[in-house]
Amino acid sequence: MNIYEEGAYPWLVEEKRFIRQAIEAGKVVLGFCLGGQLIADALGARVARNPETEIGWFELQPVASGVTPPLDRMLGRPLMGFHWHGDRFDLPEGARFCARSEACAHQGFSYEGRVYAFQFHAEATPEVAAGFIAAEGELPDGAFVQRPESMLTQLHWFKELNRRLFDYLDGLLANVVPSSR
Repeated sequence: MNIYEEGAYPWLVEEKRFIRQAIEAGKVVLGFCLGGQLIADALGARVARNPETEIGWFELQPVASGVTPPLDRMLGRPLMGFHWHGDRFDLPEGARFCARSEACAHQGFSYEGRVYAFQFHAEATPEVAAGFIAAEGELPDGAFVQRPESMLTQLHWFKELNRRLFDYLDGLLANVVPSSR
């Protein structure tokens, strides 16, 4: 689904409202792929078709000016990201890009040091990827579309992606929850 398909998925209207309210209330908000696109939309940025469909493992390059703590724990250096998208978001006013890939220049941004939107799937596991593949059926052809068997055999990339996500979340949590010491 895409964020602009409210007719087919009417719950998207309420979801966008909820995200906007959470951001306005000063909450920490984090979204991957559709979640990142919903955050971008809630912040007034355009979400549209990316020139390339990106499905599979492709390297993420950090955008140094946007990789501040705790985001540096995940994107402080290049990372193989798991992708499954045909859309991308523009940069909302006041936000900072933090990552790009060869197929998609807009892979992530941060906003006010507490709102983070990503185009890739840092939460992906082999089981999640297998579910995406099963739900999709036949994959489209494209320069940035890998075959299912190629995606599922990269166990070391799943582990590294998840490890860096957990490091980032630990850092985010440390910034949000006051120390009990």
